[in-house]
Amino acid sequence: MSDLTPGRSFDNVVRHHLSEAGGHVLVCSVGYTTHTNEQLHLRKFFKFQVTNPLAIEANVTPIPNGYLVSAEMTNQTSAALFVEQLEFSPDAAFTVQEISRQSMTSVPLPNFELPALPIIRPSGTRQALFRLQYASLASPDLTSSTLGSLKLQWRTQLGATGVHTTDALRITPRNSKPVHLLISKVPAVLRLKKAFVVEVQVINNTEDTIIPRVSMAKQQKSGASAISVIGAGGKSLKPIPSFGRSSFELVLLPLEPGLQVLTGIRLHDSLSDQTYEFNNLMTLLVERE
Repeated sequence: MSDLTPGRSFDNVVRHHLSEAGGHVLVCSVGYTTHTNEQLHLRKFFKFQVTNPLAIEANVTPIPNGYLVSAEMTNQTSAALFVEQLEFSPDAAFTVQEISRQSMTSVPLPNFELPALPIIRPSGTRQALFRLQYASLASPDLTSSTLGSLKLQWRTQLGATGVHTTDALRITPRNSKPVHLLISKVPAVLRLKKAFVVEVQVINNTEDTIIPRVSMAKQQKSGASAISVIGAGGKSLKPIPSFGRSSFELVLLPLEPGLQVLTGIRLHDSLSDQTYEFNNLMTLLVERE
């Protein structure tokens, strides 16, 4: 560094990537020698708060063979931010696909506004939607408790860049019950008062063989489901060995339009005399004619 004559100043720009939000302390330390060869030292501390320029809120919805992850990004700064990259890094048990505006019609959820990502203005928000499917549909890993994480990279108007990676999105493993029901196939479009067929897998997570009978649980009128099961009297299935699985079909009739929850499915094992009830199996979008 050159000498500083009286009245001169020295400016220096130091860049450092901050990976954590919250309180930080910047320590500036300067060592210098006077004209009398005296060595002196100067240190100053600057406290400041760091927040994420872009806040990310993620919502997870179960779907057949996987999950939908809706990510909403909010610009918390006073200037526009340019989004350069948004990606979802899935857990090893899943594969991921970003859903575009054109393919939204095949997804059983309400319409999402998915504008192009490049610019998010101050206090503005943008959404992105990802579909995660089990990497092996024939033998899905139902023990996974995480889906993966979102990575977002942006640039300010002055050219400074930033990266934010969320914590891993956690879920309740689908094999948390001794016997589990998994909706494995559902039509892309569901119409009001038009019967449709869904494929359901019964997964035996116990060490014993089960002989299941599937029926609808009795519901109070105030909590009755807007999706009725045709043949709700019951259906007996073949024995399922320990840690095995079996598939069957349910014929459903939607009675109300909009987002409806498939709920109230009961499974009784005649060998152990155990009964399992399954609520909120999945959310379905029912459209009017």
